[in-house]
Amino acid sequence: MVAYPHSLPDAHPDIGETPLPTLMESESMVPALAAREWVIDAARRQGRSHALLLTAGKGVATLRHGQLALRAPCLAWLPPGMALSLRLEAGGAGYMLSAAEELVSRASAASQHAAALRNVADRLLHIGPDEMAAGRDMLRPVFEAVSHELRLAAKGAAGIAVAYLSIVLTHLWRMSDIDPEAPTGDRPGSVVFQRFLRVVELHFREHWPISRYARTLGVTERRLHAASMRSAGCGPLAVAHERLLQEARVRLQQSPLPVAQIAYGLGFRDTAHFNRFFKRHMGIPPGSYRRRVLEEAGREDLTYSAWP
Repeated sequence: MVAYPHSLPDAHPDIGETPLPTLMESESMVPALAAREWVIDAARRQGRSHALLLTAGKGVATLRHGQLALRAPCLAWLPPGMALSLRLEAGGAGYMLSAAEELVSRASAASQHAAALRNVADRLLHIGPDEMAAGRDMLRPVFEAVSHELRLAAKGAAGIAVAYLSIVLTHLWRMSDIDPEAPTGDRPGSVVFQRFLRVVELHFREHWPISRYARTLGVTERRLHAASMRSAGCGPLAVAHERLLQEARVRLQQSPLPVAQIAYGLGFRDTAHFNRFFKRHMGIPPGSYRRRVLEEAGREDLTYSAWP
Protein backbone atom coordinates (compact mmCIF):
# COMPACT_ATOMS: atom_id res chain seq x y z
CA MET A 1 0.00 0.00 0.00
CA VAL A 2 1.25 3.45 -0.86
CA ALA A 3 0.64 5.99 1.90
CA TYR A 4 -0.03 9.64 1.27
CA PRO A 5 3.09 11.54 2.36
CA HIS A 6 1.78 15.01 3.10
CA SER A 7 -0.79 15.62 5.83
CA LEU A 8 -2.42 18.64 7.37
CA PRO A 9 -1.89 18.89 11.15
CA ASP A 10 -4.98 19.00 13.31
CA ALA A 11 -6.16 21.66 15.73
CA HIS A 12 -5.41 24.66 13.51
CA PRO A 13 -7.29 27.69 14.83
CA ASP A 14 -8.91 28.34 11.45
CA ILE A 15 -10.28 24.80 11.28
CA GLY A 16 -11.84 24.74 14.72
CA GLU A 17 -11.71 22.35 17.62
CA THR A 18 -12.08 19.14 15.63
CA PRO A 19 -9.38 16.79 16.94
CA LEU A 20 -9.02 14.85 13.70
CA PRO A 21 -5.52 13.38 13.37
CA THR A 22 -5.51 14.27 9.67
CA LEU A 23 -7.86 16.42 7.62
CA MET A 24 -6.24 16.39 4.22
CA GLU A 25 -3.56 14.46 2.35
CA SER A 26 -1.86 14.92 -1.00
CA GLU A 27 -0.01 12.70 -3.47
CA SER A 28 1.95 13.92 -6.51
CA MET A 29 2.08 11.10 -9.05
CA VAL A 30 5.15 11.51 -11.29
CA PRO A 31 5.68 9.48 -14.49
CA ALA A 32 7.24 6.04 -14.02
CA LEU A 33 8.45 3.26 -16.32
CA ALA A 34 6.07 0.71 -14.82
CA ALA A 35 2.44 0.66 -13.78
CA ARG A 36 1.71 1.66 -10.19
CA GLU A 37 -1.21 1.15 -7.81
CA TRP A 38 -2.45 3.17 -4.86
CA VAL A 39 -4.70 1.33 -2.37
CA ILE A 40 -7.05 3.55 -0.40
CA ASP A 41 -6.65 2.89 3.32
CA ALA A 42 -9.72 0.87 4.36
CA ALA A 43 -9.75 2.52 7.79
CA ARG A 44 -10.23 5.92 6.18
CA ARG A 45 -12.31 4.95 3.18
CA GLN A 46 -15.74 5.75 4.56
CA GLY A 47 -15.04 9.27 5.75
CA ARG A 48 -12.96 10.78 2.95
CA SER A 49 -13.54 12.26 -0.47
CA HIS A 50 -10.86 11.94 -3.16
CA ALA A 51 -10.04 14.36 -5.98
CA LEU A 52 -7.91 13.02 -8.83
CA LEU A 53 -6.35 15.17 -11.54
CA LEU A 54 -4.73 13.03 -14.25
CA THR A 55 -2.38 15.15 -16.38
CA ALA A 56 -0.72 12.40 -18.48
CA GLY A 57 -1.33 8.78 -19.41
CA LYS A 58 -4.14 6.40 -18.55
CA GLY A 59 -5.38 4.55 -15.52
CA VAL A 60 -8.37 3.00 -13.78
CA ALA A 61 -10.02 3.71 -10.45
CA THR A 62 -11.54 0.69 -8.75
CA LEU A 63 -14.73 1.69 -6.99
CA ARG A 64 -16.98 -0.10 -4.53
CA HIS A 65 -19.31 -0.86 -7.43
CA GLY A 66 -17.36 -1.16 -10.67
CA GLN A 67 -14.45 0.69 -12.22
CA LEU A 68 -13.81 4.12 -13.72
CA ALA A 69 -11.55 4.33 -16.77
CA LEU A 70 -9.29 7.39 -16.76
CA ARG A 71 -7.54 9.08 -19.69
CA ALA A 72 -5.62 12.34 -19.36
CA PRO A 73 -6.49 15.07 -19.06
CA CYS A 74 -9.33 14.29 -16.66
CA LEU A 75 -10.65 15.23 -13.24
CA ALA A 76 -12.51 12.80 -10.97
CA TRP A 77 -14.28 13.39 -7.67
CA LEU A 78 -15.01 10.33 -5.53
CA PRO A 79 -17.29 10.84 -2.48
CA PRO A 80 -16.64 9.02 0.82
CA GLY A 81 -16.74 5.25 0.66
CA MET A 82 -16.47 5.20 -3.14
CA ALA A 83 -12.77 4.67 -3.93
CA LEU A 84 -10.91 1.42 -3.29
CA SER A 85 -7.77 1.79 -5.37
CA LEU A 86 -6.14 3.65 -8.27
CA ARG A 87 -3.90 2.11 -10.92
CA LEU A 88 -1.84 4.22 -13.34
CA GLU A 89 -0.25 2.79 -16.45
CA ALA A 90 3.41 3.46 -17.21
CA GLY A 91 3.92 7.15 -17.93
CA GLY A 92 0.84 8.22 -16.02
CA ALA A 93 1.06 11.39 -13.96
CA GLY A 94 -1.15 13.64 -11.91
CA TYR A 95 -2.28 14.54 -8.41
CA MET A 96 -4.57 13.01 -5.81
CA LEU A 97 -6.11 14.75 -2.80
CA SER A 98 -7.87 13.11 0.13
CA ALA A 99 -10.13 15.31 2.26
CA ALA A 100 -12.10 14.55 5.41
CA GLU A 101 -15.82 15.33 5.42
CA GLU A 102 -15.34 18.26 7.79
CA LEU A 103 -12.93 19.91 5.38
CA VAL A 104 -15.22 19.30 2.38
CA SER A 105 -18.15 20.82 4.26
CA ARG A 106 -16.15 23.92 5.15
CA ALA A 107 -14.87 24.26 1.58
CA SER A 108 -18.37 24.18 0.14
CA ALA A 109 -19.85 26.43 2.81
CA ALA A 110 -17.13 29.05 2.22
CA SER A 111 -18.44 29.79 -1.29
CA GLN A 112 -21.31 32.04 -2.29
CA HIS A 113 -22.50 28.99 -4.25
CA ALA A 114 -22.52 26.80 -1.15
CA ALA A 115 -25.60 24.76 -2.11
CA ALA A 116 -24.21 23.99 -5.56
CA LEU A 117 -20.79 22.96 -4.26
CA ARG A 118 -22.32 20.79 -1.54
CA ASN A 119 -24.41 18.96 -4.13
CA VAL A 120 -21.32 18.52 -6.31
CA ALA A 121 -19.34 17.11 -3.36
CA ASP A 122 -21.98 14.43 -2.79
CA ARG A 123 -21.73 13.06 -6.35
CA LEU A 124 -19.38 10.78 -8.23
CA LEU A 125 -18.07 12.98 -11.03
CA HIS A 126 -15.73 12.36 -13.95
CA ILE A 127 -14.70 15.22 -16.24
CA GLY A 128 -13.17 13.70 -19.38
CA PRO A 129 -10.57 14.99 -21.87
CA ASP A 130 -13.07 16.94 -23.99
CA GLU A 131 -14.31 19.04 -21.07
CA MET A 132 -10.82 19.26 -19.51
CA ALA A 133 -9.00 20.80 -22.49
CA ALA A 134 -8.42 24.08 -20.66
CA GLY A 135 -9.13 22.96 -17.12
CA ARG A 136 -5.95 20.92 -16.79
CA ASP A 137 -3.67 23.96 -16.95
CA MET A 138 -5.95 25.87 -14.59
CA LEU A 139 -6.16 23.12 -11.98
CA ARG A 140 -2.57 21.91 -11.97
CA PRO A 141 -1.34 24.98 -9.98
CA VAL A 142 -4.19 24.48 -7.50
CA PHE A 143 -3.21 20.89 -6.73
CA GLU A 144 0.46 21.88 -6.52
CA ALA A 145 -0.39 24.72 -4.14
CA VAL A 146 -2.30 22.34 -1.84
CA SER A 147 0.70 20.01 -1.70
CA HIS A 148 2.94 22.97 -0.90
CA GLU A 149 0.69 24.14 1.95
CA LEU A 150 0.52 20.65 3.43
CA ARG A 151 4.30 20.33 3.36
CA LEU A 152 4.79 23.82 4.78
CA ALA A 153 2.25 23.42 7.60
CA ALA A 154 2.65 27.11 8.37
CA LYS A 155 0.22 29.42 10.12
CA GLY A 156 -3.04 29.63 8.20
CA ALA A 157 -2.29 26.54 6.08
CA ALA A 158 -5.64 24.96 6.95
CA GLY A 159 -7.61 28.00 5.82
CA ILE A 160 -5.68 28.13 2.55
CA ALA A 161 -6.27 24.42 1.97
CA VAL A 162 -10.02 24.99 2.45
CA ALA A 163 -9.93 27.79 -0.12
CA TYR A 164 -8.11 25.64 -2.68
CA LEU A 165 -10.51 22.75 -2.13
CA SER A 166 -13.37 25.18 -2.76
CA ILE A 167 -11.72 26.07 -6.07
CA VAL A 168 -11.56 22.40 -7.06
CA LEU A 169 -15.26 21.95 -6.26
CA THR A 170 -16.10 25.09 -8.21
CA HIS A 171 -14.28 23.79 -11.29
CA LEU A 172 -16.14 20.50 -10.99
CA TRP A 173 -19.41 22.43 -10.87
CA ARG A 174 -18.51 24.54 -13.90
CA MET A 175 -17.36 21.62 -16.06
CA SER A 176 -20.08 19.10 -15.17
CA ASP A 177 -23.37 18.81 -17.07
CA ILE A 178 -25.52 18.44 -13.94
CA ASP A 179 -27.64 21.14 -12.35
CA PRO A 180 -26.63 21.09 -8.70
CA GLU A 181 -28.33 24.45 -8.07
CA ALA A 182 -31.72 22.72 -8.23
CA PRO A 183 -33.11 22.63 -4.68
CA THR A 184 -33.16 19.20 -3.09
CA GLY A 185 -35.31 20.10 -0.09
CA ASP A 186 -35.34 18.12 3.13
CA ARG A 187 -37.52 15.29 1.83
CA PRO A 188 -36.93 11.73 3.09
CA GLY A 189 -33.52 10.65 1.85
CA SER A 190 -32.40 14.24 1.31
CA VAL A 191 -28.74 15.07 0.88
CA VAL A 192 -28.53 16.75 4.30
CA PHE A 193 -30.00 13.78 6.13
CA GLN A 194 -27.99 11.20 4.19
CA ARG A 195 -24.76 13.08 4.95
CA PHE A 196 -25.81 13.26 8.59
CA LEU A 197 -26.28 9.48 8.72
CA ARG A 198 -22.84 9.02 7.19
CA VAL A 199 -21.19 11.23 9.79
CA VAL A 200 -23.16 9.56 12.59
CA GLU A 201 -21.82 6.20 11.42
CA LEU A 202 -18.29 7.52 11.77
CA HIS A 203 -18.65 9.31 15.12
CA PHE A 204 -21.59 7.91 17.13
CA ARG A 205 -19.19 6.31 19.64
CA GLU A 206 -17.72 9.75 20.35
CA HIS A 207 -21.06 11.13 21.61
CA TRP A 208 -20.84 14.32 19.55
CA PRO A 209 -23.27 17.13 20.45
CA ILE A 210 -25.66 18.10 17.65
CA SER A 211 -23.88 21.44 17.29
CA ARG A 212 -20.75 19.59 16.21
CA TYR A 213 -22.62 17.44 13.70
CA ALA A 214 -24.16 20.59 12.21
CA ARG A 215 -20.80 22.34 12.06
CA THR A 216 -19.19 19.35 10.36
CA LEU A 217 -21.98 19.22 7.79
CA GLY A 218 -21.81 22.97 7.16
CA VAL A 219 -25.47 23.58 8.10
CA THR A 220 -27.27 25.22 10.99
CA GLU A 221 -28.68 23.16 13.85
CA ARG A 222 -32.17 24.27 12.83
CA ARG A 223 -31.61 23.00 9.26
CA LEU A 224 -30.28 19.68 10.52
CA HIS A 225 -33.21 19.29 12.91
CA ALA A 226 -35.71 20.02 10.13
CA ALA A 227 -34.04 17.53 7.78
CA SER A 228 -34.05 14.84 10.46
CA MET A 229 -37.69 15.43 11.40
CA ARG A 230 -38.82 15.20 7.77
CA SER A 231 -36.69 12.17 6.96
CA ALA A 232 -36.84 10.13 10.19
CA GLY A 233 -39.72 11.63 12.15
CA CYS A 234 -37.44 12.50 15.05
CA GLY A 235 -34.62 14.90 15.89
CA PRO A 236 -30.95 14.30 15.09
CA LEU A 237 -30.08 13.47 18.70
CA ALA A 238 -32.61 10.64 18.67
CA VAL A 239 -31.08 9.34 15.42
CA ALA A 240 -27.57 9.33 16.93
CA HIS A 241 -28.85 7.69 20.12
CA GLU A 242 -30.68 4.99 18.16
CA ARG A 243 -27.47 4.12 16.29
CA LEU A 244 -25.60 3.91 19.61
CA LEU A 245 -28.38 1.78 21.11
CA GLN A 246 -28.36 -0.52 18.10
CA GLU A 247 -24.63 -1.13 18.51
CA ALA A 248 -25.07 -1.71 22.25
CA ARG A 249 -27.73 -4.38 21.67
CA VAL A 250 -25.59 -6.19 19.11
CA ARG A 251 -22.57 -6.25 21.42
CA LEU A 252 -24.60 -7.41 24.40
CA GLN A 253 -26.06 -10.23 22.32
CA GLN A 254 -22.91 -11.36 20.54
CA SER A 255 -19.90 -10.31 22.61
CA PRO A 256 -18.66 -12.21 25.71
CA LEU A 257 -17.10 -9.00 27.11
CA PRO A 258 -18.31 -7.68 30.47
CA VAL A 259 -20.84 -4.84 30.41
CA ALA A 260 -18.20 -2.43 31.69
CA GLN A 261 -15.92 -3.10 28.70
CA ILE A 262 -18.80 -2.79 26.27
CA ALA A 263 -19.68 0.56 27.83
CA TYR A 264 -16.10 1.76 27.47
CA GLY A 265 -15.95 0.58 23.84
CA LEU A 266 -19.06 2.62 23.08
CA GLY A 267 -17.56 5.79 24.50
CA PHE A 268 -19.35 5.97 27.86
CA ARG A 269 -17.32 7.46 30.68
CA ASP A 270 -18.43 4.78 33.15
CA THR A 271 -20.74 1.78 33.49
CA ALA A 272 -23.35 3.72 35.45
CA HIS A 273 -23.76 6.21 32.61
CA PHE A 274 -24.19 3.35 30.13
CA ASN A 275 -26.71 1.64 32.42
CA ARG A 276 -28.82 4.79 32.68
CA PHE A 277 -28.72 5.37 28.92
CA PHE A 278 -29.67 1.79 28.07
CA LYS A 279 -32.44 1.53 30.67
CA ARG A 280 -33.94 4.86 29.60
CA HIS A 281 -34.38 3.55 26.05
CA MET A 282 -34.95 -0.18 26.58
CA GLY A 283 -36.69 -0.22 29.95
CA ILE A 284 -34.18 -2.61 31.55
CA PRO A 285 -30.44 -2.41 32.38
CA PRO A 286 -27.95 -3.87 29.89
CA GLY A 287 -27.11 -6.81 32.17
CA SER A 288 -30.77 -7.79 32.43
CA TYR A 289 -31.19 -7.38 28.69
CA ARG A 290 -28.27 -9.75 28.02
CA ARG A 291 -29.64 -12.38 30.43
CA ARG A 292 -33.09 -12.19 28.83
CA VAL A 293 -31.64 -12.61 25.32
CA LEU A 294 -29.59 -15.63 26.43
CA GLU A 295 -32.61 -17.20 28.14
CA GLU A 296 -34.76 -16.74 25.03
CA ALA A 297 -32.01 -18.23 22.86
CA GLY A 298 -31.80 -21.23 25.21
CA ARG A 299 -35.54 -21.85 25.00
CA GLU A 300 -35.40 -21.70 21.21
CA ASP A 301 -32.54 -24.24 21.16
CA LEU A 302 -34.58 -26.63 23.30
CA THR A 303 -37.57 -26.21 21.01
CA TYR A 304 -35.54 -26.86 17.88
CA SER A 305 -33.78 -29.89 19.38
CA ALA A 306 -37.16 -31.51 19.99
CA TRP A 307 -37.98 -31.44 16.29
CA PRO A 308 -37.99 -34.85 14.56
